[in-house]
Amino acid sequence: MKASKTRVLALVLCCLFVALVDIGTVRAGELWVPPDLPSDFQPGQENWVEVTRFAKDSVPSTWWGDPSGNTDFFNCDYVEWRIRWEYTPHPAVPQYASLYVEVYEKKEDVIWRGELIQQGESVLIDVVREYGMSETSGVSNIHNQTGRFYMFISGSNIENFTIIVEQDIDSIPEFPLWTILPLVIAVMLVIGIYRKRLARQYYKCSHHLSYYVL
Repeated sequence: MKASKTRVLALVLCCLFVALVDIGTVRAGELWVPPDLPSDFQPGQENWVEVTRFAKDSVPSTWWGDPSGNTDFFNCDYVEWRIRWEYTPHPAVPQYASLYVEVYEKKEDVIWRGELIQQGESVLIDVVREYGMSETSGVSNIHNQTGRFYMFISGSNIENFTIIVEQDIDSIPEFPLWTILPLVIAVMLVIGIYRKRLARQYYKCSHHLSYYVL
């Protein structure tokens, strides 16, 4: 009887744990639903899909012709995305070429009764900084970030640059590990308390039984 109750309790606790993990996963993803795939996407192709791209003529320039300014906004609907960048140093002074990129997340504006109460802040999430001609291309990966973004791009002594934003259409929100630990502790605590109660009941029953036998 004791073993049967223990197995039943263990099964119930396992089911409860799985249910709590599922709920936590949904909350961690904020009811995340995969967005629609691009119209030109074909099954079997690479999972990285281009979101947008920027070149030298995509941002404002200084009076001497170097790029310096903000890009247009773009949306990343999948949590894993990356920035592929490349620039061409000016042949006259290639050692002094540089590319500097700041990536910002644009928070939503606070609007009440049709009026702007507070403008959404810009949060810096990544920086690309390269100089000279030793490394003129690379990739910067962004993890567990979705929303609306823009870039501040600045360069000097470069003929052109290309920045491509791509997102992984197979990525899903990460489940924070710190939410699992309290669940495990709670399950172990309940099992410990129940085992102590079973031990006490067993001791009482064995004590009464030995008394009647004697």
